[in-house]
Amino acid sequence: MIAAIFAADADPTLWQRLDEATRERLSLTLAGFLLLLALLILLIAISARMMRRIARHRPTARRREVSDWDQRAPAEDDLPTTDHGE
Repeated sequence: MIAAIFAADADPTLWQRLDEATRERLSLTLAGFLLLLALLILLIAISARMMRRIARHRPTARRREVSDWDQRAPAEDDLPTTDHGE
């Protein structure tokens, strides 16, 4: 009986005040957002798995060959000129 007294004084919620068509549209919109969120989470999980597989199967680093091609002094012909054709 006390519950009935409290229930009689309660105002209708926003959801209850909406008409039936608006309530259906709002329900479908919320369901669509939840589906989109689930698909985005699935896409992120699949992408992360692919990146882990790519990182795991990366080719090993090759040994660097000893070379002095970048340590030689430039020849006189290779030096830039400063006269600019004058």
